[in-house]
Amino acid sequence: MNGQSHYELRFADFRQSLHGGGFAWINKGVYWLASGGAAPAPYQRGISDTTQIAPKNPLANVDRAFKMGMEQIGVYNKDAIIISFPQKPADAIYVCTDMDRGAWRDVFLDQYTLKQLPSSGVQIDQLKFADWLRRINYALHVGAIGNLPTKTACFAASLICASLPVTGFLSGGAAVDSAAVEPGSVKKQIHTA
Repeated sequence: MNGQSHYELRFADFRQSLHGGGFAWINKGVYWLASGGAAPAPYQRGISDTTQIAPKNPLANVDRAFKMGMEQIGVYNKDAIIISFPQKPADAIYVCTDMDRGAWRDVFLDQYTLKQLPSSGVQIDQLKFADWLRRINYALHVGAIGNLPTKTACFAASLICASLPVTGFLSGGAAVDSAAVEPGSVKKQIHTA
């Protein structure tokens, strides 16, 4: 266990599921239901080819990536684009494009060659239903798709889910009260044991 206790490993799994875009079991479960039993593709990090010769001005490739994002890569809402600067030699240039109605596409470009990496996302109109549902998850929750009705439905579902522990505690407490114990019977069992 690499010197870690069971508790530390479970907590690490929990933290990883939180940072992996939500609770992993919900993410996998919804995908499984929407796809008819398939598992989601594993996350791939965009990694640049470090064997390439670094350019003299690395910001020039970031400018080229920005231009590519607006002119070649982006399909929807080409004016809205986000670019990240690579911090390490193996980091890719991140281009967030196709931001439309609460959904977006993540594209990773090699910082040396500007080739699109396999970890890049597919255009939203080319996705299978389960992948499309995962991509528009945020848009459904904030009402970018469906406006007030989807906000209201998400709020009602979260309110019901939040009240389940309270109602379970109250109904469980009522069951204990209905099965009242005769006074003194607990003492008799303790003494006879």
